[in-house]
Amino acid sequence: MVAQNLGFEAHLQIGELTESVLVSTAELDLNNTSAGLETVIRNSELQELPLDGRNFLELALLAPGITPAAQGSAGTVRGDFTFSSNGGRDDGNSYLLDGAYNVDGKLNTVGVRPPVDAISEFKVFTSGYDASFGRHAGAQINVITKSGTNTIDGTLYGFFRNRTMN
Repeated sequence: MVAQNLGFEAHLQIGELTESVLVSTAELDLNNTSAGLETVIRNSELQELPLDGRNFLELALLAPGITPAAQGSAGTVRGDFTFSSNGGRDDGNSYLLDGAYNVDGKLNTVGVRPPVDAISEFKVFTSGYDASFGRHAGAQINVITKSGTNTIDGTLYGFFRNRTMN
């Protein structure tokens, strides 16, 4: 029948303990000081992962919640690489370079893009970051450059194109 209520009383007995399971794992590296969701892109990843045009910001797509900007957005119309964080606008992201504010005031995008070889690591905060990142509602990108040394290092690039190799 429609809307009929049926009931059944089950009486369960407590049984004897006959088996135990012990689960163990290696110690996890948990951040217990912040509730923010962050992804660190280390120098080894910058050097080893492929980049189209050597734009390090493309590796921000490895962070959860980050997607390429929608076609027709302000950044894609200019031909720039931009991304969206958790469905927000592509111009709502904030950029820090060695702790200094690094946002182009006119275009609301990254101001200075250091070369990939100069970056030690960068961190992408996508949600739950603290009030020190309170300027923009999107992702917070914090880029740390390599510190100086007493050695001379460098990278040489060449662009080779001819009819035989095309």
